[in-house]
Amino acid sequence: MKTVKIATLVGSLLAQVNAIVLDFNMTGEWMQVSRKKTGVPAELVPEAIRQYVATNYPEKAIFKLKKRPYGYKISLSDDSDLRFNPQGLFLEEVD
Repeated sequence: MKTVKIATLVGSLLAQVNAIVLDFNMTGEWMQVSRKKTGVPAELVPEAIRQYVATNYPEKAIFKLKKRPYGYKISLSDDSDLRFNPQGLFLEEVD
């Protein structure tokens, strides 16, 4: 059975389905997806980002995926943060 919790915050909508937390803007576009224990479901992560992480961080899971003006920011299970452009190409590792 799936548990769904929905909360409205100023300018956004937050939904939790089981352990996956989804943050939407008021137009319904997702802005952030997070899942702590097993990582964000692969089908929600752009293919280029999945491939980069699998090649360069094979033992790590993506715990958080955020849309940003420059593209995407992800947080890995080791607390590393990486930035990607809109096409999913790696930009930099962030402290």
